Amino acid sequence: MRYDNKNNWSLDSLFPSYIKSMNNLFLVINSKKDYEIKLIKDGIFLKKLGYSFKSLIRTSFLDLIHADDVKKFISHFENHINIYSNHPLEIQILAKEGKIFWVTVDILKSEEDDKEELLLIITNISKQKDLEFQLKKTKQNLEDIAKIVPNRKARKFKTGQIKLQVPVDDLLSTEQKLEESDEKFRTITEESLMGIGIIQDDQFKYVNERLAEIFGYTKEELKNLPPHGYSKLFHKESFDFVMEQTKRKQAGYSEVINHYNWKGIKKSGESIWLESFSKTVTYKKRFADFVTLFDITEKKEIEDRLKESEAKYHLLFDNLTSAFAFHKIILDEKDQPIDYEFLEANPAFEKQTGLKISEIIGKRVTEVLPGIENDPANWINKYGEVALNRTPINFESYAKPLDQWFHVLAYSPKKGWFATIFTNITKLKKVEKALMESENRYRSLIETSSIGVMEIDVINNKISFINSTLLKILGYKEEELIGIQIRDKIIHSQDLVKLLASHEEREIEFRIFDKLGNLKWLSGRRIPQFDKSGNFLNVRFWLDEITEKKMYEELIIELNINFLNFTEESRNNIELLINTCKKLLNGNLILYAHKKKTEQSESYEILTSDNQTFIYDTTEFTKNLFLNEFFLEGHDFPQTFLDIHKKKYAQTDPFIKNLNIKGCFGKIIKTHDASESLLCVYYKDNPIITGQNKLVLFLICDAIEIEQRRWQVQQDLEKQNLSLDKINKLKTELFSRTSHELKTPLISIKGFTELLLTLHKNKLDSELISIIEEIRDGGARLEKIINLLLEGTKLGAD
Repeated sequence: MRYDNKNNWSLDSLFPSYIKSMNNLFLVINSKKDYEIKLIKDGIFLKKLGYSFKSLIRTSFLDLIHADDVKKFISHFENHINIYSNHPLEIQILAKEGKIFWVTVDILKSEEDDKEELLLIITNISKQKDLEFQLKKTKQNLEDIAKIVPNRKARKFKTGQIKLQVPVDDLLSTEQKLEESDEKFRTITEESLMGIGIIQDDQFKYVNERLAEIFGYTKEELKNLPPHGYSKLFHKESFDFVMEQTKRKQAGYSEVINHYNWKGIKKSGESIWLESFSKTVTYKKRFADFVTLFDITEKKEIEDRLKESEAKYHLLFDNLTSAFAFHKIILDEKDQPIDYEFLEANPAFEKQTGLKISEIIGKRVTEVLPGIENDPANWINKYGEVALNRTPINFESYAKPLDQWFHVLAYSPKKGWFATIFTNITKLKKVEKALMESENRYRSLIETSSIGVMEIDVINNKISFINSTLLKILGYKEEELIGIQIRDKIIHSQDLVKLLASHEEREIEFRIFDKLGNLKWLSGRRIPQFDKSGNFLNVRFWLDEITEKKMYEELIIELNINFLNFTEESRNNIELLINTCKKLLNGNLILYAHKKKTEQSESYEILTSDNQTFIYDTTEFTKNLFLNEFFLEGHDFPQTFLDIHKKKYAQTDPFIKNLNIKGCFGKIIKTHDASESLLCVYYKDNPIITGQNKLVLFLICDAIEIEQRRWQVQQDLEKQNLSLDKINKLKTELFSRTSHELKTPLISIKGFTELLLTLHKNKLDSELISIIEEIRDGGARLEKIINLLLEGTKLGAD
């Protein structure tokens, strides 16, 4: 994947550092062993999750998956293995501290279909999911959110190779010298850092200390091996080749391989990799195999891992969802950037931009996208600074020629060249725009609503939002309330539990203090808000003020209680109403003044809310008491007076003087007989009188007026009853006298007729007797009537 043979730069060497800076996690898992994690590529996302490399190796990938998505992953995994699919799976994974991240999982298979190991590319899409969740709340049908490449700097990383050069010529020279001086040869080889041996007649004739050390034997053990015994040092993978080379060199053949790597076996059974330089030499006048060895096991393992890693990175490069492109900056004669050339790009580049890779490689951007030099995003100069100054940048910008939005990470691996990693975020931008518009409409609706709206952050116990309607009710400015601790400022302490304890949506009534400290009642609906994981976040209230309603309810209850407790004594009833007035209007003192008139004088009787009575004559009342001001005004509607402690009555009015009264609020009560009374509420501070306060005073004054009228009617009835008693007595006396006057002659007539009929009946003729009997019977009837009349007078007297 080189782009220029003159410059030894390769995307293979750039790609690893790019991977580490991405917001992705790369895992190799064993599909046959409970999804065991075998390899992890360290990076930013792994740190976000809070795990270390060691804590995840040899654990099951299923342990990272949220319990709700484990079955989904297994099902997708099995389908992916059996039927190839390039659709990533969206699942939730758990961070070390329990936080949930939304991710996509791409599963890549090795080119070897029977291999158990699979590569997982895990991309963090939590921001996308958060936006989707917010859009659901505003009920907007918007497009899916594009994946986001995070803001991170890339680092350049180069791989290297270790080259070993073996001084074969020196060894040959040593071989020649061995023939002349065996002692000198042994001195040199024993001090050598490479393994040296001579095989002749299929046995070791000479072994230095290093060679024995490499295989884990002693020199004596190797030299005492039987013919062909050295073959136990050959691994089965290299056995045939190494054995053939050994025999051919002992036989003196010219067609042999002198330098090769092969796999051996130590005495312990452990496999090792060896680099061998060997050739045919004459030893004691016969052919022998002169062998020099280096243990390259560690180097071989590094190379194998590097090849495996590079193969995986190639696989990632071709399958990565983020676009990658490599470029060369083009400068003018003044070394200013005027263009750049496309050198390499991955398949995702084509998908993200819509530009075919085959049509752009080797071309300048001004050829591919005419007019881009005039794009307000200033792409060429921006990338020129990266390529020339080698300063990475991370930004979001709109590409006018493509009509697309991109999130870009650009960096320079070498001056004059730059690489870009980017993601098409056009859908995301549209979603954000739609979300912003939706939220603006929603906020506008709330702000213009006639209903008060308030949100409380239950985690921090703070007000997070309050609309203008509710602010007007409370008399605050928005900045005075947003973020305050609600229990320290406005919510009545006894209602906090009612507001925040429950997670249910329901109707609610509670008390709240306005800026002036007045207690107000609010009523409405309590709607709890939860995040996508079901955690309780905040409570939203839709509220109406019901202070007036509550005051009416309380007034009605108080008046009903008063009426139930009313007696025939009017004074007691008025005292009950005075106490009700004090309770509902929060006054410091209530005064009820009533003008009393007699034929001889005129005075004022004052009843107080602390059950005291004062009598003032007219002169003293008008001269010394502030109450006289109400009578002077003569209005029968409520009046408020402020700063009365500064007026002339401050020193003469005992109520103002003793209680340090500053303001009052009262109303004259006029009755049918034109007599006047007054109900007045005194305050130690100047009061703010609301319409509700005035209505309460009106109703209580009306109740007092009704009570006064009842008392007056009662007085009138009592007077009428006295007059009726006198008339009744006169009537009784008249009936009594009349009946007695009538009964006296009647007794004489009745007695005389009885005497005539008893003593002289025989002397009288029948006609005369009939007349006398008629007189007697008439007298009897008259007596009966008189008796009934007397009985009637007795009943009237009773």
